[in-house]
Parts: sequence; C-alpha cells; structure tokens
Amino acid sequence: MKKFLIFNLSIFILCCLVSIASAETIYLKNGRSVTGTIVEKTDRQIKVEIDGFPLTYYLDEVDRIGDGASLSGSTETVSKKTRNFSGDNSSLALRYMEVSGVKESMRKTFDNVISQAPEQDRAKLSRAFNVEEIVLELVPVYDRYFTDEELQDLIDFYQSPTGQKVLEVNPMLLKDSMEISYRYFEGKL
Repeated sequence: MKKFLIFNLSIFILCCLVSIASAETIYLKNGRSVTGTIVEKTDRQIKVEIDGFPLTYYLDEVDRIGDGASLSGSTETVSKKTRNFSGDNSSLALRYMEVSGVKESMRKTFDNVISQAPEQDRAKLSRAFNVEEIVLELVPVYDRYFTDEELQDLIDFYQSPTGQKVLEVNPMLLKDSMEISYRYFEGKL
C-alpha cells in the first residue's frame, strides 16, 4: 500500500513540475476534441482547464494539439464525432460519481488509509488525499467511455429503487464472494 501511495504522489508531483497556459484545442484519438486553457504539460500528460474544471489527458490519448502536427505521427482528419467537452458532461460525470457511491467509497478508503498511517504522516496524507480534487481528475475518464445520455441514464438508475438496492447490497455481495472464492481456492491449493 505504501508503494501505491508513493507512486501516486510521485505522479502528482511530476504533473505539477511543468506548467504552461494557453487556450488550445486538443484533438483526441477517439475523435473528440476539447478546448480550454492548458495549465500543465509533461512528457506523459496534459492538464486542461475547461469551464473551471481541470481535466487530465494522457498523451497517448491525444492525436494533436491545436493545428499542430499529430502527436501520433498520423495526419488523419479529425472525424465528425469531434465535439467540445462541455461543462454539462463534467457535471454529469461528477453527479454520477456522487450517486453511484464512487466518491463516498473513495472518501472511506482514504479515511481508512489515513487512520492506519503513523500519526506523524496523517496530516500530510489528509492534504494529499483530496477527494474533491481527485474526482475532478477522473472526469476525462468518464468522458472517454460514456456519452452525456449514458451518464444521465446511469444517474437515473442509481437514483431508482433498484439502483439504491445495488448500492446497498454490493458491499455484502463482494464480501460474500471473496469469502466463497477464498474457501474455493484454499481447497484447490
């Protein structure tokens, strides 16, 4: 767990080392585009502020920035699927993370890690594990895999009685499944 924490904190620090600011359009390999202010750029990723939300994209997801040369060596035209990332989609992604329990689960996990850390490290970990900042960093991930309509469908589901039941029983399902799997493999080994 300590290696995981150190790795994630190292990545965060690396992202903060290089900073530029300019309004640009970033063309993604999935055919979408985002327009905003580039606030950080490293050899691995780019952070763009869009409608007040900082979003991070890994460079292997980026085809090109602005009208510049393709990052992948490709000179293909961006497809008709290209759209600007909207504040609506980021709001939907943030709402989804709230209603699906992602944000609360993250908060509980971080609280647990912090409570088990040595006393002298707790304040530092509390500052590093900022759930509100982290969920903003996750918005591009949801944008990559879900349309606005799909995010709204997921929000509607998790707000339904069935969705609430899924949230309620999933921890018990996971616990029971892990116990059964453990017993199964224990008998095999």
